[in-house]
Amino acid sequence: MVDIPLIHTCKREAVQDRAPAFPLMQTRKAQGLKEKPASSRMAAMSLLRQSLYLLFLFLSVSLPSPAAISAHPFLDRERPIRWSRLTPDKLEPDIQEAMRRTRASVEEISRLRPEEMTYENTFGALEKSNGLLTEGMCKAYVLKSLCDSGELRKAMDSVAPRVSAFLSSVTKDQALWKVLKTAEERLRQTHLTPEQKRYMELSMQSFRDNGADLPPDKRARLEAIDRELTLASQRFNNLYMDARKSWTWTVRDAALLEGIDGSALQQARKEFLRRHPGQSDPGWTFTLDSAASARVMEKARREECRKDLWEHRQSLATGACDTEPVIREILSLRREKAHLCGYKEYPDYALRESMAENGENAIKFVNELLDKIKALLFP
Repeated sequence: MVDIPLIHTCKREAVQDRAPAFPLMQTRKAQGLKEKPASSRMAAMSLLRQSLYLLFLFLSVSLPSPAAISAHPFLDRERPIRWSRLTPDKLEPDIQEAMRRTRASVEEISRLRPEEMTYENTFGALEKSNGLLTEGMCKAYVLKSLCDSGELRKAMDSVAPRVSAFLSSVTKDQALWKVLKTAEERLRQTHLTPEQKRYMELSMQSFRDNGADLPPDKRARLEAIDRELTLASQRFNNLYMDARKSWTWTVRDAALLEGIDGSALQQARKEFLRRHPGQSDPGWTFTLDSAASARVMEKARREECRKDLWEHRQSLATGACDTEPVIREILSLRREKAHLCGYKEYPDYALRESMAENGENAIKFVNELLDKIKALLFP
């Protein structure tokens, strides 16, 4: 990979080197003066130097400049990731740009004629088409889970449904689907690597499972379900994160905390004093944002202490942050989506590309594993 700062340095040198020479040559020609002949060695060196400059200039046009990359920080693939640049105000324009690029790639694939189709410009191009969009959204979700804020929530609530609708529309794009079906038929007769064959199979199955072959009315309903699922999932995430932030467990009896290490107790004591300023009474407050509550389950010697914490944790996501209604909505939408796509239940749809293959096999695996664990722990 060519170093981008080096390219720009060479560009500056090329301009500085040529700028004086060009007017001088024009002046000599205008005056009718004969240019001083150069030796063959100097001429060769000059030609080599100019060729290198042209190469660097060409590469500088081909590669994105640092300014172009920094304009879209969520799409920047620089490592390590500069999280401080990923601000909520950048999310929407960056994701919009990523969708624009993905759409352009999809349209390019859709315009292919049968005789032009290769693996690289069909399935290979499809695989690369949404890389920036996927990475940008992954960064956004990680950022939201670690640095949740009102501004970021607002940006995510705006962006996530549009991304879902966009990706759903891609898998239902009839022009693209027609090209992929034609390409698959032609590529079956060519030599593909096992990885290419597998990706082609998965891509075709993914399009079918997302309604590419459904009639227009069912495709429209499937797109609507995808949008509703995204919105419901966002509501669930927001409720759950609020529930985690508001959840606390306070202990007033120091004897209950016997066995817990000092650092965890100190952390819980600081949290108690922060929430109850000016109090000198015994008290330790545990939250889910710290590791102290996990230490209780691991280290507390008294069973009633561990039991009380476990039971209190079952109150998470209840009351003002109750997630049950939105969970029921998500389950209902998932079931409808699975039925539209030809599956008996949603687990069969969700596990179709996994080793379990369907919900029945998954439950069977879990039950067998549970029986083996019970046999070891309770002989």
